[in-house]
Order: sequence, then C-alpha cells, then structure tokens
Amino acid sequence: MAEVRQRGMIVAIELAANKARGEPYPWAERRGLTIYRHALTRGVLLRPIDNVVYFMPPYIITPRRSISWSRWRARASSGRRATDARVRGCTAGRG
Repeated sequence: MAEVRQRGMIVAIELAANKARGEPYPWAERRGLTIYRHALTRGVLLRPIDNVVYFMPPYIITPRRSISWSRWRARASSGRRATDARVRGCTAGRG
C-alpha cells in the first residue's frame, strides 16, 4: 500500500509494488480488481480504478452505520501494516 487518502467519508487506498520508489503494479495484474472481488465475498463494495481502491459509504447511511464507519476508519488509520499484510495475502501469487 503506497498511500491512504481521505476526503470526508471517501477513502482511497493506492497500491504499489514498491512503496519507497512509488513503483506501481503492472496494469495487467489488475490488483485493484482482485481486492474488489475479495471484498465482495465479505459483503464490502469497493470501487477499483487501476491501482487505487475506493471505499464510499452510501449517502443514506444510518447513524448506527456511521458509528461503525468511524470505528473502521480509526482501525484503518492505526493498522496500515496489518492492512498491507492483508493486501499481500489476497493478491498472493499474482506477481
């Protein structure tokens, strides 16, 4: 994972083969699509665009879901290394 960006409740996770050099994965590997499909099996809808995966909660989110979202954001912010490992795990063997 090269970078995590956020604007309001939209989160973008940029994937990179080499984070230090900012080297992207080859487009043919379609890493974002792999992560999208993996997330769907767990009931999470993401939007992959090249090597960037976006998460956008629905505009009609309930207050209860909004609290869950806030907790997820806090975990995501503090758990980047764990997220890196999960990304590597669900794309293992692809490059």
